[in-house]
Amino acid sequence: MICVALEPLPVIAGSSSCCVTAGSTATGRPPGPSSAASGSTAQRLEDSLAHLALEQILCHLDGIERQLDLLDAELERIARSERWADQVDTLTRFRGISTLTALGLIAEIGDFARFSHPHELASWLGITPSAYSSGESQHRGHITKAGNTHARRLLVEAAWHYRHPPRGPATGPAPDQRAWQAQVRLHHRYRHLTHNGKRTTVTNIAIARELPSRYAGCGIVADSDPASELAETEVKLQALLPVLTG
Repeated sequence: MICVALEPLPVIAGSSSCCVTAGSTATGRPPGPSSAASGSTAQRLEDSLAHLALEQILCHLDGIERQLDLLDAELERIARSERWADQVDTLTRFRGISTLTALGLIAEIGDFARFSHPHELASWLGITPSAYSSGESQHRGHITKAGNTHARRLLVEAAWHYRHPPRGPATGPAPDQRAWQAQVRLHHRYRHLTHNGKRTTVTNIAIARELPSRYAGCGIVADSDPASELAETEVKLQALLPVLTG
């Protein structure tokens, strides 16, 4: 194993003003390799061969970063297309739902109206508690996790946002009446459960369990599968991969 030492990076005046948030970029992803590659000339490994290997790795990662940027742009195009614009706009008015999250829920769930009751959707997503019975006793356990894993993860992540007091977003569409009522109701429920001693993880699952009922009443109907469009996009990007990483 080769041990290397890094020369200290120079402090750039005013560089802190360029930061979006600590540990994230303007697109919401963690800092990409392009930021590291741009500063690679500011530091140098003592071993010349190790530094050459570092430069090659950064070039490869920079190509991957450009591929991700193309995917983000293609997802934005799909979200703004006539077929999906209304559904995406409806979902993104809810707290914790970005464009990517909205597309993920539509791709995984499809037509929300195919569930006759929101409880059926919650059960399909696997966020309903399991039940155990013995004689006349009944006990409720952990959530079943029997449904769609990806959609369930998206709901759980969105539910964390309701721990904050209701407010309008800094960017993106403003909440409509249904989305605002969800903010007020679910934040109150979050505070009530935590005040009564529930763990934050348990409380968050309880909030996530209510989200399908909020979304199901919005009339989201998918007449086709957005995942098929994403698959076509992936094929095109795979063809561009040699160019991106070259």
